[in-house]
Amino acid sequence: MENTGLVAVGHLLANKSPDNYFKALRHFCTLIFCNMDEKDIHKSSGFWRFDQYYKSVNVNVDSFGKFVNGILRRNDTDRFQLQLQIERLAWDMVKFDFDRFIGPESASIVNRAAIYRLFCVFNRFCCRNGIPMVLPERACIYLCKELGIPVMADQDEPKTFTAFISHVAENIYVLKAKAIKRLYDEFVRDVIKEGRVKYRVLGSTVAAAGSLMISNDKIRTHTVTSRHLIIFDDNEDPDQPICNEPTGKVLHRIPLIDIETKVVNSMFAKNKKYLHLVSKSKATPSIEMCFDITKDHFDLYSWSQAIQEAVYSTQVNTTRLSKAWIRLGLAQPNGTPLSSPADRSHRHSAPESPPHTSSSSSSSSNSSSSSDIQTFNLAAVMPVRSKSSASLPKQIRSPKLKLPPPAPPSIGSSSCHSGSATPSSIGGGSSSSASASPLLRRALASTVLKIDDAGAWSDEVKTKIEESRAC
Repeated sequence: MENTGLVAVGHLLANKSPDNYFKALRHFCTLIFCNMDEKDIHKSSGFWRFDQYYKSVNVNVDSFGKFVNGILRRNDTDRFQLQLQIERLAWDMVKFDFDRFIGPESASIVNRAAIYRLFCVFNRFCCRNGIPMVLPERACIYLCKELGIPVMADQDEPKTFTAFISHVAENIYVLKAKAIKRLYDEFVRDVIKEGRVKYRVLGSTVAAAGSLMISNDKIRTHTVTSRHLIIFDDNEDPDQPICNEPTGKVLHRIPLIDIETKVVNSMFAKNKKYLHLVSKSKATPSIEMCFDITKDHFDLYSWSQAIQEAVYSTQVNTTRLSKAWIRLGLAQPNGTPLSSPADRSHRHSAPESPPHTSSSSSSSSNSSSSSDIQTFNLAAVMPVRSKSSASLPKQIRSPKLKLPPPAPPSIGSSSCHSGSATPSSIGGGSSSSASASPLLRRALASTVLKIDDAGAWSDEVKTKIEESRAC
């Protein structure tokens, strides 16, 4: 399974001995309980749960993630938002260690916000099994290529977060400033598309005139993730690009698992089209996103594609981070890490072929091995016969071989009682066979008339002639 924001606690254990892991994580729980509400976590009984859990469990990054998701978190709390909040708290405890990489020349690009985003991206790709956590070789090359900086040359140096951020600061002049925000949105926030769009909400109540109650058009920030369509209450300039994450109130959080999309033409304006998101559940509203096709035709297409991608990701239970893990070879297609035993026997792998026997083995071993191969093939190919197979057609239940075509008809009486048989009379050249159909003449010429290279009659032709004379 891919990493989450809870991996950030590994940075708190980097400078400590294994004997102090329990004390460090318990102190971090104090920070969690002071900054989070009781409605999100079991705050009042948190220390008791922590002590009881770690009586029989080893203290590491994986066990702490299971403790937060399975024991500390309440059932109705959003797991994704909880992980981001805990990751932010872990960053607040270690952020001053990386202020030395912020220089006067790079204050506009590599600032504290950029280092925090790189911190979160590092947590999504690092190996969480060891302390300190390091980047795999493929993940390090991928991140350097995406940031536009050279690959880390020293192969023997552990690729910790300190070494990674130092390498980024050294290549500040070739760094792509927008790449940091893009990687953060794609792998940390799980954003497929984000922007400001005019929309309106279709209510479920019917007015007195019989029409649906429709709200006024509003321009708000829309965020499409692999699970939800989130609408934020941000009152920024529509022409201003979004450089930071939305900070406004969440107006709507629409699950995309029960959404149908369709493009609807406007009834009154020919230059407008609506992307209609129909909700199958009464708990979530249906909305319409308005686009001006004269200048926003591509936006209509891109938003439609983003929502369809999110619906598919919801159905197959995947994210862009999990796809990146599979693409980089960090996990199997089902999300299993490479270090697990499931790599050696994957359930989608093809069955092994039966072993073939050598030609130098004895006849008894050959017969036994051939019978094993036949049994294997029958078990793999032949279906299991059941009572339901009686309802199938006869051709499917018991397939038969195709019968050979029928033999051509015999020669007529005029040719049978003739004194001699010549190729012309058999092939239809004489007047005796002139009344035969063209199909019969072609059949006789192709099947009966066979002459060898010496020009003599073949045995088959002689047999046919004798049979015709006997008639």
